[in-house]
Amino acid sequence: MNLFNAITAAAVICTSFVAATPANAYSCYPHAAAGILERMLASGATLEMAMEQAWNRGHVRDKGCMLETMGVMKQYPGSFPMMHKTMNAR
Repeated sequence: MNLFNAITAAAVICTSFVAATPANAYSCYPHAAAGILERMLASGATLEMAMEQAWNRGHVRDKGCMLETMGVMKQYPGSFPMMHKTMNAR
């Protein structure tokens, strides 16, 4: 019984070291951020305001994630017409 308890305790300790906590996990959600950007632009917000909302909601945390989001939007132009209109106007 003591051996079983020791193995269980060791497994729990190892799992806690291996598993990433949410605070340490990379948070990039390009599809969710693309949806926010598109809806904000459709409502009349500027691109900067839309990007700020995606950042504040935690969907984008760095420049690389923003580039991923732009890639998603370019990949599906029919799904994000406001973004394409905004980007082509710049």
